[in-house]
Amino acid sequence: MGELVPTPSHPPQETPGAEAFGPGWLFPATAAAVIALHAVLLLASRGLHGGVDLLAHLRMVELMESAPALHNVYPPAYHLLGALLSPIVGLAAYPKLFAVGATAVSIGCFRFFQRRAGLPDHVSILFALWPYSFSLSWSMPKIEVLGYALTFLGLGLLLARRHAWLALVVAASFWVHTPGALLLGICGGVLALVRRDARALAALALGALGAVPLLGAHLAAGCSLQQALLFEEGDYLHIATLRSSMNRWPLLVALASPPALIAAIAGARTVWSRDRAIAALCAALALLYLQELWLAPFGVGTTVNLNRGLSLLVVPVAISAGVWLACRPRLAPWVLGAAALWCVACALTVAREPIFWRPVALEEIRDLRMARCRFGWNAPHAAHRKDHRPRAPARP
Repeated sequence: MGELVPTPSHPPQETPGAEAFGPGWLFPATAAAVIALHAVLLLASRGLHGGVDLLAHLRMVELMESAPALHNVYPPAYHLLGALLSPIVGLAAYPKLFAVGATAVSIGCFRFFQRRAGLPDHVSILFALWPYSFSLSWSMPKIEVLGYALTFLGLGLLLARRHAWLALVVAASFWVHTPGALLLGICGGVLALVRRDARALAALALGALGAVPLLGAHLAAGCSLQQALLFEEGDYLHIATLRSSMNRWPLLVALASPPALIAAIAGARTVWSRDRAIAALCAALALLYLQELWLAPFGVGTTVNLNRGLSLLVVPVAISAGVWLACRPRLAPWVLGAAALWCVACALTVAREPIFWRPVALEEIRDLRMARCRFGWNAPHAAHRKDHRPRAPARP
């Protein structure tokens, strides 16, 4: 139980060309270069910049430092870590250091998943070269990056049949990023069902109990279950905004790395023939990415729209494109090179366009009053309120 048994028509075999291209240092070099570029863009910029919610997160870091407790329904890990580190590095530096660290952890966790899944190195290289990841660097605090990193770690542990560790990672995910925890449950469930791994399903269910202390504290504070899971309208649940996303489709395509997208389309059938469990995972993630389309008829949506959902789309694209390129060692260097150039070009030009951001001053957080049962806040100036989204300033 727990092992994927291939069908007779698709016996297990080594990926053709997997050893013919790519020295062992190619992925580490790519990852190091990408992390360094994130660090330069983040640390070299003057002051803080990010979404409006960065103000709220910094305020909760201050509250956690002065009075450790649950001040809001948002998972407390970011604020607790900030309360520990900000006295050392400074409150203004903490979001930038966290963002760089979250990027490195995400790439490392995906690498762990890729190796446990028996996928070629090309997959992790393309994951690291995803242009949209630089958009998130413009909209700190990038908590979702760490949340999805735990998702990749959990999936790798599932494939490695480390069920006790899987349960611990699921439990920890609820304290870091609620959508990341739910994503791990969905994707882990898909893998476990296709692999017929009952122990993995049990580990996922056991790990979900890690959310009980948080939910209990929020319910005891008078919050509803919907509020405790941040699925009240205005938090992760929104009215449908499909037209806005569709109007930006050229930008979304650019940030989805066209060289990788073309290779992914060509490689979809190869992934299906190679590993049905991984193919099912890719299909589930593609379906989740498109949720804005299939939720639109109901007039509802989530924060995971066609824009922010690019954080999910990277997985099936990197897997499909990477598997296809591993079978074509002569073509792989050209596609990976094109993906690298495209990534750098986007990071330096259009990466900031799809995400709301603005300069943030620490003085703005002094008078913020956080709501207890929803991720909202009150401030003396309307520009600080979550429901007010001023346009990003023009580029200097």
